Amino acid sequence: MSSNTALPDQDTINQFIIRCHFDLAAVQAAVAEYPALVGTVSSVPGAEGETPLGAAAHVGNRAIAEYLLDHGAELEFCAAVMLGMDDYVRAIVDADPGMANASGAHTIPALNHATVAGQAGLARYLVERGAAVTGGRCMARSTRVMPKW
Repeated sequence: MSSNTALPDQDTINQFIIRCHFDLAAVQAAVAEYPALVGTVSSVPGAEGETPLGAAAHVGNRAIAEYLLDHGAELEFCAAVMLGMDDYVRAIVDADPGMANASGAHTIPALNHATVAGQAGLARYLVERGAAVTGGRCMARSTRVMPKW
């Protein structure tokens, strides 16, 4: 890994975060050149504040999420939900029940992160702890269906 602590321009950061949704090879190449990218934030309208980990988490991209965490990304609650980190998620929600309704990137609820990743046990737990269950139109992502918030 490079010892480069510099960051590219914001447009490059935004493109990196977009790739964090779906392109592991591009993420790996970018982090090899700019390791600090794992801690950046999007400035794209509608995605302001989205992190690389948040991008991977809300689409259920475990491989990219784990790669980012292995390279220094700070763990986010909704990513922990998507990754099925049961003990961590339960400890957070038990300490603060309002976290059952936490949201990540694009204000997508933690419950959606559980469902898109097939974390049925955590989805059930979040609902039991008060997570709002909302309907809505759906959009396809691969062979999965997820609510469009």
